[in-house]
Amino acid sequence: MSARECLAIDVARRLRHADVWERLSDLFAGRGVPKYIRSDNGSEFTAKVVRNGSSEPA
Repeated sequence: MSARECLAIDVARRLRHADVWERLSDLFAGRGVPKYIRSDNGSEFTAKVVRNGSSEPA
């Protein structure tokens, strides 16, 4: 059995990689760094930034 939980929702016309990284950083600070991150509906660009742990494009 698995449970899913919505930890944050940001609504905007456009979310940039810096916006995504800022929200993830807030969540990591409050809940700890997860073992895994699953991403749906994101650009490869954002996924590379998150994987690298940087706010700059890969």
